Amino acid sequence: MPSLQVHDLSQIPAGMKGITIAAHKYVAFRFIGFFHPNDINGRQVGRLLVHMYSKWIFKSGFKFADTFRFEYIDTSLSKDNYCELDIYQPIMENARNGLS
Repeated sequence: MPSLQVHDLSQIPAGMKGITIAAHKYVAFRFIGFFHPNDINGRQVGRLLVHMYSKWIFKSGFKFADTFRFEYIDTSLSKDNYCELDIYQPIMENARNGLS
């Protein structure tokens, strides 16, 4: 879902919806592809998500703080043969691991 950050929700363009995302601590994962960002597909990013949800989180001392995540592509870095996609997932320290 395309989105952008705004300073206030008083003037939302037609066809768009305004939401507020609470402040969180985030873990960021970067996917690098040697192709145009329009060619990113779910299979490629899916491998990164599987790692994040089934491996990293259990070894990290953190737990997921919310049910959403968001992705960001810096188009100023993009080329026909290069792209970066960052995945941001809200996290919080996991008290069960002795962390506070």
